[in-house]
Amino acid sequence: MSSGNPVVPRMAVAALMLLTVGGGLAPPAAARASDPGGGAVVRTADGPVAGIVADGHRAFRGIPYAAPPVGPLRWGAPQPAEAWSAVRDATRSGSPCPQLPSVLPGESAKGSTTEDCLYVDVYTPRPAGRHRPVMVWLHGGAFLTGAGGDYDGSELAERTGSVVVTVNYRLGVFGFLRVPGLSTGADNAGLQDQQAALQWVRRNAAAFGGAPSRVTIFGESAGAASVCAHLVSPTAAGLFHRAVVQSGPCVATLRTAAVAELQGAALATTLGCTDPATRPACLRALPVPALLAAAGADLGSFGPSVGGAVLPEQPATAVTAGRLHRVPVLLGTTHDEYRLFVALLYDLAGDPVTAARYPEVIRQQFGDRAGAVLARYPADHYASPGIALATVITDASFACPTRRTAALLSARVPTYAYEFADPAAPEFIVTDPLMPLGAFHAAELPYLFGTGPGADQLTPRQRTLSNRIMDYWGRFAAAGSPNATPAPAWPRYSPRSDLVQSLSPLAVGPVRTFAVDHQCGFWEESTAGQGGVRL
Repeated sequence: MSSGNPVVPRMAVAALMLLTVGGGLAPPAAARASDPGGGAVVRTADGPVAGIVADGHRAFRGIPYAAPPVGPLRWGAPQPAEAWSAVRDATRSGSPCPQLPSVLPGESAKGSTTEDCLYVDVYTPRPAGRHRPVMVWLHGGAFLTGAGGDYDGSELAERTGSVVVTVNYRLGVFGFLRVPGLSTGADNAGLQDQQAALQWVRRNAAAFGGAPSRVTIFGESAGAASVCAHLVSPTAAGLFHRAVVQSGPCVATLRTAAVAELQGAALATTLGCTDPATRPACLRALPVPALLAAAGADLGSFGPSVGGAVLPEQPATAVTAGRLHRVPVLLGTTHDEYRLFVALLYDLAGDPVTAARYPEVIRQQFGDRAGAVLARYPADHYASPGIALATVITDASFACPTRRTAALLSARVPTYAYEFADPAAPEFIVTDPLMPLGAFHAAELPYLFGTGPGADQLTPRQRTLSNRIMDYWGRFAAAGSPNATPAPAWPRYSPRSDLVQSLSPLAVGPVRTFAVDHQCGFWEESTAGQGGVRL
């Protein structure tokens, strides 16, 4: 496989614009053991919380894992949450972190201007138990949108017997702005928030019946890119024991600190903070709406950047060299990742890709390599030029970079690769009248959580696949392998066998056709392969 560092294509950055760690925290303190009766009140290391008791699960929402990052703490490393003694209501999720409105489903789609947002939601199966696996969900949304509260972990907890934790973290300009002198240790504040949440899990897992020694981080899109970052982050050592990467290959090239600081300076200038000496104070004094509005003109410039204690080197470089935490990894993609973005960028914008325009779009993306791409992906070989374009970017930016990631990881840790391949997945984000979305980016989420947007549209066969996916993920969280009878066997990935587990309502099992289906030989040979988008 190619060893070159891929980059995010220009169209991928445009998609980001549309779809819209631990440092400073106290050392672990002991939380009380799980309530044997599985009651509504649990005593955390910071204080008691009262949640909701349902037939098959308990839910504890809106628990602070760090202090509100407001005032002097804006852009700073997450700090300890203030302890409390009275029972705290934990029946509602905390506010989403500041963000603009988006097309993504969930409460966060409305947007938010609330900086007091560092909360987790916890779902535990009933009856209560001890030493259960813990699954910590890092949401997607291009590092710009989304919230942990958008995801209901109750069905996943009930089905797998795991404690499920969903996390809010700072986004966009609040989570990933880099300006010299802004705050000590402020680089990648959003990643630091995630690691702070993992430290909270380590301190409190036992109180909810979980095992702090069996923590799985799993995430999709931007959440997957976050998992990739934690796999190689020195400050994440010991905070998790398995990792699941959904639609976010670890070989994507991230911004450098120098580039991020130039972008930060340009944004500050736009906001009137022109003097470098007073720029940090000027930015800190600005209201949230002003920052969101200014950053909204260039949303593609936010996300993790390389440089500093949290992320000292490119994940691709670290993974290639074997500088990663030695934990089992499960990773994969959806079969038609980029159809969602073609729908958003072109079809639903009233500007569909035509046969005449298709070559120009490819030239914009691939420059002097466009001829080879057009020869390999002629528009008349597909049902529409839009599907042709979606296939190109799916293969170049998702499928083949994920296969390369699997090959690199498999040399160091147990690795399991999959492809979600339901061609009729519920179109719960948008519907495109010009083409079916197939197994689009994020299409697997209703199957994984078993509830929420799209889950109510699952057919009986799709519900069976949903149960299979939850079982695989739950078994992986419990044992570091997705395998357990009577589920179809899922072999470990190796470049020699090149077996990828196909997850489809028609059949579940290992296939050798992934590389051929996505023309990975072409992308490896042409150096045209790209890194993944982080939605």
